[in-house]
Amino acid sequence: MRQLVRFSRISPLRVVLVAVLAVAIAACGIGGGSTPRADALKVVTTTTVFADIVQNVGGSRVAATSIIPS
Repeated sequence: MRQLVRFSRISPLRVVLVAVLAVAIAACGIGGGSTPRADALKVVTTTTVFADIVQNVGGSRVAATSIIPS
């Protein structure tokens, strides 16, 4: 005879608490204020959002700026 597996319902409050905790942990990450090196690759993006993404991925190896100021 097959046995049915029952999953308990997860409360919405727990989902919200886990999401807030995940965001808080991600905000405490390493990096953040790396200064570009002298031989850094210069990247120009259209918006500051893309410049931020490029800077976070490239770290100190990239000097990202945007055409549209913040």
